[in-house]
Amino acid sequence: MGNSKSAMSLLPQISHAELAATARPRTGVENCRGLCHCTSMSSGAEIKTAAGGLAVSNPGILKGTPVFLGTRLPVQTLFDYLSDGLTLDYFLETFEGVTRERAQAVLLYGWERIVAELAE
Repeated sequence: MGNSKSAMSLLPQISHAELAATARPRTGVENCRGLCHCTSMSSGAEIKTAAGGLAVSNPGILKGTPVFLGTRLPVQTLFDYLSDGLTLDYFLETFEGVTRERAQAVLLYGWERIVAELAE
């Protein structure tokens, strides 16, 4: 992870339309209000994103557990697989809805957060 690329430079920008389409709560969000968060006016449910939109927390999906954008797969599952000694390749074979680039970007984002916190 000594790479100088940031997590966000590994991926194309996620559009507001993609975020709204894949992170929609069951009550419906018609418009995305940006990659920081979306709010459903009708339900009061707030959709939050992290890692440049790679991870989404939506009260209508797994009670707000952070998941990979466009899936119902908790981001924690990636960390659990790796901490259990399983490979990234095995994770990707098991969960086809997550691309290698997105999984690597989430890992790099975690690393960047650790570095930033220690630099404070």
